[in-house]
Amino acid sequence: HGNTNTPPIGTYLTISGPIAVYTSALEIDPTSLASFTTNSAPVIPISPKLENSSFYDLATNVLGSNALTISDSLVTFTNAYLYGTASGGAFGTGGSHSGVGGIFSSNTYTILYFTVGGPYHVPDNTNTIEIFQPGYNLGKTTNEFDYQPIPTHCYQLTGVYAGFNGGSEIVPLRLADFVTNPPPAFSATIAPAKPGAALTWQPVQAGSTYTLNSASNLAGPWTQTAYGLAYYPTNGAFTDTNVAPAKFYRISSP
Repeated sequence: HGNTNTPPIGTYLTISGPIAVYTSALEIDPTSLASFTTNSAPVIPISPKLENSSFYDLATNVLGSNALTISDSLVTFTNAYLYGTASGGAFGTGGSHSGVGGIFSSNTYTILYFTVGGPYHVPDNTNTIEIFQPGYNLGKTTNEFDYQPIPTHCYQLTGVYAGFNGGSEIVPLRLADFVTNPPPAFSATIAPAKPGAALTWQPVQAGSTYTLNSASNLAGPWTQTAYGLAYYPTNGAFTDTNVAPAKFYRISSP
């Protein structure tokens, strides 16, 4: 629709459009750019969870024909190995949507698969997850995925975890979601906040996520304070309002 101003990841939007059924699930089909309105805060309580069980086909929508709720999750996998088929095959050479010649298809979608933690190897690691990579040139002649090389290994891979055709897939949104280099070393600082402490760190690699752990003493035990930080910004930042007489922090990636 001519939209070149992509909202940052995590921005709350109001989207209006007809609801349609596609492969036994619901999708919304906006008809113009005016159908998208950027909000500064959520207008309804959001409870993230992996997929939603109440929107398969309008006839079984338990919310009624005039109500709909969809809740997907943004997830990050580490040490991912990419393939062109679910059985660990190479990127396609003759198909139109499977990464022809090892590059992302132009102005269409690309279907890929990946394993986590190690390469595809029978019988040790055959549990592949599907990637649906949209690459449509909406309102412009090219997009950032056009003809870009498909990596065979990612230190981190991020996408929306969604249901599709009775199964599941992840949908990366940016080329930076395919992180091919290890995150660089960074320096962290801490400053007083009311209440608590404000932590910052940089530089942050685009597409990488960072985990923050805290403990009451240096020997631990360490507990996860926050995760998935600095996925979109260029600098990491977190304010801990859970005060304690003494506290230590550890920031890591991935």
